Amino acid sequence: MPTIDEHFAVKPLLDSLRAECGDAQFGYRMQGLFAHTLMRLGASILEVNAQGHPDVKARIADELLLAQVKSAQHRGPCSVFQLSGSDLAGIAPGEHAIGYLAFLDCADPVSWFLVDFNVARQFLNHAVPIAVLRAAQQRQISDDCTAEFVEMILSLKARLNRLTFPLLARRAIEGSRI
Repeated sequence: MPTIDEHFAVKPLLDSLRAECGDAQFGYRMQGLFAHTLMRLGASILEVNAQGHPDVKARIADELLLAQVKSAQHRGPCSVFQLSGSDLAGIAPGEHAIGYLAFLDCADPVSWFLVDFNVARQFLNHAVPIAVLRAAQQRQISDDCTAEFVEMILSLKARLNRLTFPLLARRAIEGSRI
């Protein structure tokens, strides 16, 4: 489990990556890194999509996990998020499938908030403060993802900028760690 100091060490690394590759590429890379986070939690990655929905499809235990991955710099208390209909539709649960909005809050300390489909749907087409996503998260899986993500980012800091979306997606689907 990463220490509090390690949690705070991730933000400058992500800020640097975002400045280097731009917002769009940063978002794609976070999708790929989220897939690798799930792998570290024992999931098998089935899909990592640059286009279409969901962004990540994984098998964990006997369930299919569908995730729509979003991130925000979260510059202050007025930072908001808005969930679109297509994003929500992509994570609609089915038989043996669970859907999550996987939101990476890039404020200090960097944290993942995984919000179940049934809770996330109430945010459809509304500007929702990020604090509301924090309150709505499923705590255990969010904490597990945050801990693995922090550990992974710190271990990759020397080569983080070389991990492109296509590389991250391909390696996740192959089941190869980065």
